[in-house]
Amino acid sequence: MSSLFSSANYWAPSSSSCIVNFLVDSVGLSRESAIAASSHLGNLKTPEKPLSVINFLKSSGFNETHIHDFIRIRPQVLKCSVEKTLKPRFELLQSLGLSGPELASFLSSSPFILCYSMDKHLKPSILFLRSYFNTNEEFLSAIQHCKRYKMVVLGNIMKPNLEFLESCGIARPTLQKFMLSRPGFFYQSTERLKQIEERVRELGCDPKSKMFVYAMYAMSSLSEKKWKAKLELLESFGFSKGEVFTMFSKAPYLMSRSEERLMKVMDYFLNELKYDKSFLASRPVLFCYSLEKRVIPRFNVLQALRSSALLTRDVNLSNVCFISEESFLQKYVFSFGEQEEYLLNIFKGNRENDEIDAMAKASSSSPLSLPLTGDEVNLMSPSNSSLSPPCNSKEMALSSASLRVKQLIDSVDLSEEAAISISHQFLHFKSPKRPLFVLKFLKNSGFHDTLISNIVTKVPQILTTTTLKSKFKLLQDLGLSGSDLGIFLSSNPAFITCSTKKHLEPSMLFLKSILKTNEDILSVLKRHSQHVMANPKKALLPNIRSLLSYGVGASQLEEFMLAKPASFTQAPKWFKEILGKIKKLGLDCQSNVFSLAVLCMCSLSKDTWQSKLKTFESFGWSEENVLSVFIRNPLLLEMSEKKLQKVIYGFINILNFDKDYLVLHPSLLCFDFEGRVLPRHKVLQALKSKNLVKKDIGLSGICGLTEEKFLQYLLGFGDEADFLLRIYNASKENTRISGEMGG
Repeated sequence: MSSLFSSANYWAPSSSSCIVNFLVDSVGLSRESAIAASSHLGNLKTPEKPLSVINFLKSSGFNETHIHDFIRIRPQVLKCSVEKTLKPRFELLQSLGLSGPELASFLSSSPFILCYSMDKHLKPSILFLRSYFNTNEEFLSAIQHCKRYKMVVLGNIMKPNLEFLESCGIARPTLQKFMLSRPGFFYQSTERLKQIEERVRELGCDPKSKMFVYAMYAMSSLSEKKWKAKLELLESFGFSKGEVFTMFSKAPYLMSRSEERLMKVMDYFLNELKYDKSFLASRPVLFCYSLEKRVIPRFNVLQALRSSALLTRDVNLSNVCFISEESFLQKYVFSFGEQEEYLLNIFKGNRENDEIDAMAKASSSSPLSLPLTGDEVNLMSPSNSSLSPPCNSKEMALSSASLRVKQLIDSVDLSEEAAISISHQFLHFKSPKRPLFVLKFLKNSGFHDTLISNIVTKVPQILTTTTLKSKFKLLQDLGLSGSDLGIFLSSNPAFITCSTKKHLEPSMLFLKSILKTNEDILSVLKRHSQHVMANPKKALLPNIRSLLSYGVGASQLEEFMLAKPASFTQAPKWFKEILGKIKKLGLDCQSNVFSLAVLCMCSLSKDTWQSKLKTFESFGWSEENVLSVFIRNPLLLEMSEKKLQKVIYGFINILNFDKDYLVLHPSLLCFDFEGRVLPRHKVLQALKSKNLVKKDIGLSGICGLTEEKFLQYLLGFGDEADFLLRIYNASKENTRISGEMGG
């Protein structure tokens, strides 16, 4: 732990930068995230409690990434007691079979569950969810899907709703699946669900059908007015009410589509394709598919096959649209050998419009309307193909999607799930040789299947790179290997896509010249790789020279880089201007404020700086006043203009403070005006009116106290304490109500 945090004085509540620096250096948050998080941690007295929390998380299997995400999302956890708050909740989850990385991954993405009362809400809710699902995987997914809603209502509302729906004949597996995708549906009142169930049953929907709960969900999102409007729209195309009700029971989401979208789909099938209304009424799912992404591309491919006599029988378009994209490509594109590329271009919409129009006209007399299933489709041998225009003989990626999956399993030893996920990327390659080589290299480097799948999905360029080995070597020299290396690359794709010679190697040398340890280098890379990977010759090195010429020492450069590397990537000319402005202010480069001032000005564009100056000037402040405030508290200028206006207006027009007083006490402007300043100002006025304090006592000192210390301060007034507490609490309550009404 840096000596920066060893001093109790440095960790004083009035020191606005202390907690921010702790979150940056010890937790790994970006400075922006740390500033946002610090607003929730203003009453921390010492670093002991947050350090004990971090140590507990590490001992529970959390890695740096888990801790970073956990605290960024829920910074209040640093104020928790390990023994009283965290440990019991961890033990509850561990008793359900969660531990190590699985527990860490879950909590780092869902720290909200630590907010609830253990015995009243958390334990009953978690035990209820766990009892409803068969596996830990489903249980965890359910919690994460329910996190938008208060867990307090799981037992009070969700449980009786599930019991009611099961009593209607809806199978539990159907409800389990639905809960994972649409948990909000189960948070309605049971009475409301009963009304929806009755309405859906009246329309002819069978409760034993898997579509019944989907019909209830669709109906729950429709007002009576919207339902009537969509019913009238479908009737205008010739469908009877009975047909509409039947269509709704088969494809409930039909009625969830906008009226504009319904009109477009109806027009396409009835007027362009000339489909019979009765055919569409029996296959309403067609109206639920995307025209542009699914229906039209697949229809065009089928028309191309029919016009060239490659299909011996017509096929049902609804069946063709129902199957997955992988299955469609395998059956209707990849099975035709040399014509694969041509058909793939049609599917992707890469042919000229006149070719597609001509193809459509050639077969417009007989739409694909025979009710055959996908499994009944009989394709002619590709060797008999006379598809025109012919394709050049080129090496294709693989003959079919299933063959690609099989090759990935056999050659790279991937799981079937990972192979299916990655196989889609092979559509873009003429030859699988390089991608297969890269995948084997990743596998041999200790990457597990899920990690490989994530990396390839995020950065498909990795499959064609020829410098992967040298890039891995740079990171392995820093101590990364196996899954840790994979996680880094997945989170920092810039490392894969940028040039090794032009960017990576020079940037690494640059970092090593400033930072002392590999751990520090990795910390910077993990948080700011996109900035550090910038061309060092254009910005990084010139800006370093500027700082050195200003008198900044090596230790300060190291602090700068660890705090906010992005500041080094400013345009050198602008960076010099920043240093020049700070020099004119008379700031000593060895002072604590100097680094904050540089970092703050680096985060502000010229326009933003000028805009904030105008905000101050609108209240009668001179530029000299603003710069004086900036010297004392640079972070003030990082506040939004809206918040600045609100705070300055409050002090000058509501509390009638003199501008010169605020210039001397700029920390006042950083406090929550309505939540802290106003209530404490009222208390201070009451104290002065009763002559309980000296007239010259300052509001800045009162506001600088933590909530706990401020209350202790009030209790020190003996018999007057109750009176003062009533004033304080009433003011806070009025502020809360005003805020809610304003919201």
